[in-house]
Parts: sequence; structure tokens; C-alpha cells
Amino acid sequence: MAHSLAKSLNVTCPECGHAFEAAVWLIVDCSERPDLVERIQDGTLHELSCPACDKVVGQADAPLLVYRSGQVPPILSSPAQGTTAEQDQEQAAGLVGLLRERLGEDWQDEWLAQGLPGVQRAMLPAALSAVPQAALREMQAQAREVEVLTRAARPVEWATAMNDLANAYYARIQGERAENLEAAIEAYQQALEVRTRAARPVEWAATMNNLAAAYYARIQGERAENLEAAIEAYQQALEVRTRA
Repeated sequence: MAHSLAKSLNVTCPECGHAFEAAVWLIVDCSERPDLVERIQDGTLHELSCPACDKVVGQADAPLLVYRSGQVPPILSSPAQGTTAEQDQEQAAGLVGLLRERLGEDWQDEWLAQGLPGVQRAMLPAALSAVPQAALREMQAQAREVEVLTRAARPVEWATAMNDLANAYYARIQGERAENLEAAIEAYQQALEVRTRAARPVEWAATMNNLAAAYYARIQGERAENLEAAIEAYQQALEVRTRA
């Protein structure tokens, strides 16, 4: 069974009126489909093109799960653009279940022991880049965005950008893993100063869950203390992320 997975979307071209089925990719195995990785990197993976007139008629807004065998982390989740945090969680869980089914005996539960890293679509090419300089430029651009979105003037957007920056550091391949995790933890903590439980409980729980995963993976500091911090953060997130 192929690991990569697409759903069919019925589309009618507004230019020529041709009706066609478009493949919208939801799971991409990087080793299995390097061609799809190239499309992720150039931003055309979810592009809808009419086969009759070759016109690009739009972009599908869909979640994406990327499987990278042998890399850390092995799975990256990139949410759709027009969804809520709760919808992102549900969709990511569903795609993880499908990937687990497709991998069969090759699946390892330990892959999710540190949580499921989330990467915004704009940052995904950097996370998958084999070119250190390109990835670094993307990280620097994200950092500049955080600087522009000042906390005082636009606190909600600032916190979102800070959380995205933390996700990027958590998933970063280049550089020292320990330093990347420290940068992720610091950025998550800053985002939580705005994403409070009282004001924005869903976003607070999502960022708290990310912080817990970062503490679980943390290399610096005492291992026992890091695990205690991870457990506490997971437990707090679960007070909002209830089963019911």
C-alpha cells in the first residue's frame, strides 16, 4: 500500500467550463514521492489546474501530513489555512490514523511521544529544505515578521507568529538540536503570555501542548526536571482539551 494519500475534488474550470477531478494530497511520504516534495517546496502541491485549458483555477485549502523516514521529527503536520485550532487538531489526528494504517508494522508509536510538530504552510518548504542557507533565510524572515508584528500593537497576530516561529525551531533540521529546542521553548513561553487560558483557551492549550513536547525532547538541563515540566504542561493542556 502506498503511504502517500490524496482525495479527489470535483472542480469546474471557470475559464473553459471543463469539469474534472483534482487530486488533493493529504499525506506525502518524502522518500516515496520526491515529486510531491518539490511541489510543496514551490507552493504548487494544492494548486488546481484545468487539464483542458492548462489554467490554474485556484488552490485547495487542505491539511497536510508529511512523513520523513529516518529524520527527526519524522512527521510534520501543516494545517489548512481557513480552519480553527480545534479543526486543525481533529484533521491532524485523522491523518495520523491513516498514516499509521498505511505504514502497518513500520509505524512506531514513539514518533509521537514528543507530540506532533505543526508547521505553517509558508514555513514548510524551509523545514523540508536540503539547503541550509535557504532554511536559514526562511527562519530569519519569520523572525522579522515577529518583529514587525509588535506585541503592543497587534498582540494576537504577534502571538500567532511567535508560536509559528517556535514550531519552525522545533522542526528545524539545520543547526544544533539543543539550541533549536531552547529557542522553541522560549518562543512558546512568550506566545503564552498573550495566549492565556482565560482569553484564548483553544490556542493556549495548543501552545501548551507544543511546549510540553519541546520539554520532552529537551536536551539541555536535567532530564528528570524536563520530564516533570512536560508532564505538567500536558496535564494543563488536557484540562481544556477534554475528551467530551
